[in-house]
Amino acid sequence: MEVHVLTRGTDARKFALELGAKSAQGPYDLPPVKLDSSIIFAPVGDIVPKALEGLAPGGTLALAGIHLTDIPSLNYQDHIFMKESHQR
Repeated sequence: MEVHVLTRGTDARKFALELGAKSAQGPYDLPPVKLDSSIIFAPVGDIVPKALEGLAPGGTLALAGIHLTDIPSLNYQDHIFMKESHQR
């Protein structure tokens, strides 16, 4: 299993790498590979669309926080069905 960490803290990214994470990046970055599953612990709804973009087809996103700020509107073709309706 590979673990990829996306977090805002520089120290947290360094610590994740020390613990054996394959990569550690900022919270709005895409992981270097498409993920089978992802867990959001941060209470920040803004990162949900980016987390969905980082999933492989059939991947699962778990929202683990008790409180979460509003999730922005999703583009169902890109974020849910992963059809890439337009080029990025």
